Amino acid sequence: MKDGCKIEVCFCNLQSVYLLYMLAKLCYTEKIKSNPCDAKMLKEEHYVWQAFVI
Repeated sequence: MKDGCKIEVCFCNLQSVYLLYMLAKLCYTEKIKSNPCDAKMLKEEHYVWQAFVI
């Protein structure tokens, strides 16, 4: 199974983590458009990213 939304987490600095969050957010939006079946799982991941950044 190929996943174009695989994101490697890097804790180098807050800026890179925020950039990864933005990528995850974009990924989540695109995935819902292309594959609604993954929406629920990705939504949970999205909230994890949100909680982590805030």
